[in-house]
Amino acid sequence: MITQKLTATASADDARVREAVDGELRRFLARKKQGSRCSETAFFAEMIQQFLEGGKRLRPLFCSIGWSLGSPEAAPQAVHRLGAALELFHAFALIHDDIMDESPMRRGRPTVHRLLTADAPAALPEARRQRYGTNSAILVGDLALVWSGELLLDSLAGHVHAPAVLDLVSTMREELVAGQFRDLRATGSAGENVESVLETIRFKTATYTIDYPLRLGATLANAPASTVAACSDYAVPLGEAFQLRDDLLGLFGDPRRTGKSATDDLREGKATVLMSCALSSATPRQRRQLCALVGNETVDDEGVATVRRIVRETGAVAAVEQMILDRRDQALAVLECGAFPAQPRGALRELVFQVTDRFM
Repeated sequence: MITQKLTATASADDARVREAVDGELRRFLARKKQGSRCSETAFFAEMIQQFLEGGKRLRPLFCSIGWSLGSPEAAPQAVHRLGAALELFHAFALIHDDIMDESPMRRGRPTVHRLLTADAPAALPEARRQRYGTNSAILVGDLALVWSGELLLDSLAGHVHAPAVLDLVSTMREELVAGQFRDLRATGSAGENVESVLETIRFKTATYTIDYPLRLGATLANAPASTVAACSDYAVPLGEAFQLRDDLLGLFGDPRRTGKSATDDLREGKATVLMSCALSSATPRQRRQLCALVGNETVDDEGVATVRRIVRETGAVAAVEQMILDRRDQALAVLECGAFPAQPRGALRELVFQVTDRFM
């Protein structure tokens, strides 16, 4: 009964945070649509608003819980506005990531560069239409980043802890770019060792998904330094587990449920922990097959099925599932260390399972 009550309370709190953050985003983007002299601004604002639909709002949730680690008061509007800024930053990262990965789908819809390619002037040749779509999407991502900074400054106006929050945000931005660059350099080198790939995902995904949002909220609320440090002890392994689950979904997930292709990473030759584990355990014949198929943009359904079979046979799926469980348990153990108050501790525990038990 106690567990059920905690789960119900956490779910209600999650819904309230999502509603408040969505309200901030709607109001901000409505002002952009109505207040600009440029019709293009309204067009881009509408595109960003549509892109934001269907997001999990994980970052605002962790930011709001971070606030509760330092304050017994309900999260004020500043925290929800900070969460909205994180969502716009996330939109920027995803829009640009989809361009780099040449991904066709995101959240069950065409990616921004695909939408804008379809919107290109009909008279343009196909290659020019694609370039138009890609270049326009870069601008949409740039604007999402700029507006994220604007919302961030709005949320921190007059706040005594604004400098500390801004320092964290600056580092978060730098690490994301560094992680994305590492990911680009490693693409096509699927045999990278596991530790190297893990280091990349820490920068590219793990810290900006959970660690920084949690610490930003805690810092804004002036939580004790020991609590802020414990945030990272909890968040970094959980963020890694989040990306490891994405690795599995990237090869075995159902696109109807994940909203994105299950073969993009394979065709691109993305360096993932899953593929590193498979290659390190493969027989010489299996390794030759994987090297011929992974990173092959023309791989057919039979080739995809072969990769999936080999990855399972090498034990890579089981190995990654165990890595997820190990990191889940590591995050749960941190919650028992006494650094977190009871109510946010229950919410953080609930999120551990939401993050690691996503559908296959």
